[in-house]
This record gives sequence, C-alpha cells and structure tokens, in this order.
Amino acid sequence: MLASIGTQTWWSETAWQRGTGDALGREAFLRLLVTELKNQNPLDPVDNREFVAQLAQFSALEQMQGVNRRLDEILGAQQAMSEQLAALAAILAAGGRTAAAEG
Repeated sequence: MLASIGTQTWWSETAWQRGTGDALGREAFLRLLVTELKNQNPLDPVDNREFVAQLAQFSALEQMQGVNRRLDEILGAQQAMSEQLAALAAILAAGGRTAAAEG
C-alpha cells in the first residue's frame, strides 16, 4: 500500500510483503523511488530530509523483516525440540522405568 500524504510518501509493511517474496518488495520500492526522482518537478525537487526519511524507512523495514525471519527460525527450532522432548517422555513412560538421582 502506497499512501501519499502531502509531499511525503509512506510504505506499509503489508505492501512490502505482497508479491512472491521479499525481493519483489524491495525491487518495487526502489523502482518507485527512482521513478519519483525522475518525475519530480525540477522547480520543486524532493526535500533532502524527505528523501533521507524514505531511505531510513526502507532500511528499518528491511531490518524488521530480518529480525522477524530470525524469530521464526528460533520458534521453529523450539517447536522441534519440544516435539522431541515429548517423544522422549513418551518412550520413557512406555518403558515403565524410572530413574533416580542421588545427591
């Protein structure tokens, strides 16, 4: 979703994620940015602060997506470990054996 408010342009995370993958979102963003720069009014160019703000949004969104991917990997590993522990507990319970620790 691209929303223009005054002279500022904002990109939402849902729009960033649309398409077949992250590369398409980045490519679309960069294409849009270049098109905006090519077609700007030469008498009223994009303010440097706005341009830097757009690039900062782009960078922050990429970082958030990286963190999200890593958290998904951690969650997957945690779920796999939980399943393995449950299977081990079931094996131990089925064997009817108990273990005692001295201490």
